[in-house]
Amino acid sequence: MTSRSIINDKKFRQMHLFSGLQHEKKSPTDIDFCYEIDDKVLILGELKEEGKEVPTGQTLAFTRICDAWEKSGVGKCAWYLEIQHPEQKGDIVVANCNVVRYYYMGIWSKSNQTVIQFLETIGKYMVHSMNENKMFWLTKLEDKMNG
Repeated sequence: MTSRSIINDKKFRQMHLFSGLQHEKKSPTDIDFCYEIDDKVLILGELKEEGKEVPTGQTLAFTRICDAWEKSGVGKCAWYLEIQHPEQKGDIVVANCNVVRYYYMGIWSKSNQTVIQFLETIGKYMVHSMNENKMFWLTKLEDKMNG
């Protein structure tokens, strides 16, 4: 696996504003977390501070993307993760944040795992239940961006 680093820190930290793109309650949304793997697996995530709810519009957008992904081909699966982090100053390491609930195959479930633990669980599930041995790499994630 090759190391991926932030090439331009200034541009990385630049805000993308959706000013001028709202109509009443409708506005664009961003995706905080996304893995698309081999046209088979999609994992989306939204990060919020502890105690903050994901707005209904975002939740609907992400679950509809997951539903459409799963219906688009045999053997495709998608997860949407709602992730929370404590209030803090400075950077947030997503791997250590908590997945509080997730959406998979049209069903909502609660979770009490960190993001890294949850992805490892998905990797093991894919290997054991769906015979997707190439997904085992999810159980071996490491920090190549910060060191």
